[in-house]
Amino acid sequence: MAKMVCVGCGFVYDEEQGRKEENIAAGTKWDNVPEDWCCPVSGDPKELFEPLENSVWLARGGVGSIHSEASELQGETKKIMEDRAKKIKETGSS
Repeated sequence: MAKMVCVGCGFVYDEEQGRKEENIAAGTKWDNVPEDWCCPVSGDPKELFEPLENSVWLARGGVGSIHSEASELQGETKKIMEDRAKKIKETGSS
């Protein structure tokens, strides 16, 4: 299965994993990802992705570290939002 990388930030879309956060099932081929889909990190459009094996990111050696940092940031953001929602639910205010 293919991996596509955002040329703007290095985020990697992996067909094998999909993007359950965005209702893109595991195994979804890149061609079947909606045309209006954008990078969840940089907001760049789908057309600014390229095959990972042909990417300039490989030459830079940055894909792994950038993708890891982006994933960590997404996790931290999700935790903050969950904590905020919990607080609002408990206190009735933000």
